[in-house]
Amino acid sequence: MHVLEENEVRRVGGTRTKRVETRFIAATNQGLEEKVQKGTFRKDLYYRLAVIVIDVPPLRDRKEDVAPIARHLCYEFGREMAKPRCSLDSSAIIELTSYEWPGNVRELRNVIERAVMLATDDTITADGIKALIPVKKKNTATGDLLNTTIPYLEAKQKVVAEFTSSYLRAQLSIHAGHITKAAEASGIQRH
Repeated sequence: MHVLEENEVRRVGGTRTKRVETRFIAATNQGLEEKVQKGTFRKDLYYRLAVIVIDVPPLRDRKEDVAPIARHLCYEFGREMAKPRCSLDSSAIIELTSYEWPGNVRELRNVIERAVMLATDDTITADGIKALIPVKKKNTATGDLLNTTIPYLEAKQKVVAEFTSSYLRAQLSIHAGHITKAAEASGIQRH
């Protein structure tokens, strides 16, 4: 902790301290403020680390980020594996954006790396992606229908709303967030 507070270190077995200029970046998927309140994380350490806190939501909550990250990873792995023309087609992007990514960006990275490695063409399709990600679970709206006794019209509205949201997110990902192009490709009005 001395290094965090004073910017000084002492080598193991040494007698002198040495001044260092450092910045620490720490990442966690835990709610540290809550852990501090419960007493399961040291308050003094939290306040030394939490100078600037950046909350990055999980990938499943940022579907619009899936396509650009996947394209970048495909480009990078393509270069590493001597497949510089390797790319993802629109069906692969739709498949990637419809998955929930419980393993976040690490899981996406692994899937893209395997897809590039296994690719026999320059273009990776949805079939190449489907083979690498777990079978999708039933969507929550459909699952709710099976377990509840809500009226038909209400259930239908939930399913349609969930489908529309998922479909439009995928279209926005394919068209790099360009709303007009996504609307034109979908055959719906821009608003």
